[in-house]
Amino acid sequence: MQYLLYVLYILAFLVAALVSGNNLPVCTGSLISSNIMSRKKGIAMAIIGYAAGLFVEGDLLKIGLSSIMPVNSYLLSSIVLLTALVVFMLAHYAKVPQSLSITMSMAIFGLDIALRSSPDTGFIMLMIAAWIAASAFAAALSFATMRYSYRLLNKRNIWGTIRTLKLLLIIFSFLTAFTLGANTIGFIYALVPHQTGTAYVQLLMILAIIIGSVALSRRELQMMGTGIVAMRYLNSLVSQVVSTAFVEAATLLSIPLSNAQTYVSSIFGSTAGYRTHLIEKKTVLAIIRSWFLLAALSLALGYAMTVILA
Repeated sequence: MQYLLYVLYILAFLVAALVSGNNLPVCTGSLISSNIMSRKKGIAMAIIGYAAGLFVEGDLLKIGLSSIMPVNSYLLSSIVLLTALVVFMLAHYAKVPQSLSITMSMAIFGLDIALRSSPDTGFIMLMIAAWIAASAFAAALSFATMRYSYRLLNKRNIWGTIRTLKLLLIIFSFLTAFTLGANTIGFIYALVPHQTGTAYVQLLMILAIIIGSVALSRRELQMMGTGIVAMRYLNSLVSQVVSTAFVEAATLLSIPLSNAQTYVSSIFGSTAGYRTHLIEKKTVLAIIRSWFLLAALSLALGYAMTVILA
């Protein structure tokens, strides 16, 4: 069984690397695309934010994981991570930011069905409700905030406002990376046994974060930087603030919640708050469609691999 532990570590490393690169545009993509920061500095800030979130709050997803996955082993954890790896490779190829929270959760649901286990249905209903509510509220709150902020900022000095927006955008971009490290990468961390080797698993995650952020983010940065919307400072900031707030609240409740999901919803709401709409609807619809398709694929793969291997 020891070899399965090594397989689990390898899969965890690969998934953490992919999710770090795939979701990096959600954290610092607006800084990089608007030239507030260079690509190298934006990536470095995301790496530091990921690592800080993992170290400070990385253990908070344990309760949520045990609620949806009551039966666990090295093999079953490997199946979940292998499913996530396949789905994220497809998402990376398609240049679409994908939700690890949804991907892994759906794979676990498939595993539960195959094993006929008894997860906490109350927590599952709460988690699904949080996914739906977070997207809806993120869009609505971003829309309302944009309408209010736009009128307020029109009365202020433009250059002072721009400097303030840039500073706030840097702060909340870091906090977005922090919450992603705590919730999304923390979800992977919770799945990997580390009772007797916490430092080694954390080091493994940090190496994956660095490699993934540097080597696997270019395609997604191109999509998020210009594909969804010609990002302005104000709607970028509103999207970051709303996304960070929702994901941090979910982390404290041990609910896996997607940064990509809340961020894209926030972008949709914040840009709709402008009088001139700059949303690239085809790109947004393609991202949302991919989430549904890949979620269904995750469920099917989790079920099939559990039937075959477990």
